[in-house]
Amino acid sequence: MENNSAKDFECPVCSLKKWLIEVLGLKEAPPKTTERFHEELGKALKGRGLAPPNFKLFLQFKQGVVSLPPQVEARVPIGAEVPAYAYATDICTGCGTIYAVMIQRATAKKEAGRPKVDIATLKIPGMGNNPQFS
Repeated sequence: MENNSAKDFECPVCSLKKWLIEVLGLKEAPPKTTERFHEELGKALKGRGLAPPNFKLFLQFKQGVVSLPPQVEARVPIGAEVPAYAYATDICTGCGTIYAVMIQRATAKKEAGRPKVDIATLKIPGMGNNPQFS
């Protein structure tokens, strides 16, 4: 999979059933491979005007950068590109299978973290050095 690319998927179980019905020439109706539980709920919200037009609902959506061991992460310079990912899962309404409906690969730039301040070492003028406030 290339960087900055995304793939969408249909239900693997229903897709296999659909393929078998076509190949074997069975007379039953093929299952719908794109009906998803949370996606249908999101469409219902949009239909009632309770969600914006570009709203998407998933069972789970996760994104982040690839985890590195702390000693390796410390050596990566600020501004360097690191691999990142995103994926969304949903439930097939035809068979109940939970599967990834979308996966995406990207890159992210390492940024400097916020400096941590130790409050105990702060010297506040007029208060920090006064034993009355310690």
